[in-house]
Amino acid sequence: MEKLIKIINDFKEKKIVVIGDLMYRKKCNCRKPRIGMLLQAVKNFNINLNKSWMIGDDVRDIIMGRETNVRTIKVGRKMPKELKLEPNYYARNLLQALKIIQKYEK
Repeated sequence: MEKLIKIINDFKEKKIVVIGDLMYRKKCNCRKPRIGMLLQAVKNFNINLNKSWMIGDDVRDIIMGRETNVRTIKVGRKMPKELKLEPNYYARNLLQALKIIQKYEK
């Protein structure tokens, strides 16, 4: 757990933004897999999508990431084959996902 906290703190120093699914209106461009929430964060926090990652445990997270050409990491189960869509990487847990990013960013 200490290792995970250290990695998260290292990412916070680099101004990592974590976006949660905060809006619950049924017909809203802000609900995943639609990209409105991500585009609003880009605007609000001056995020460079070319340097960004989407980490998620749900297919909607990966769909949203792929729709915006953000590198994606799926945590947990594999994507359903019928979607014919894959993340850039798979990870067993958040710690492994952060290690993937750390390795890529070196």
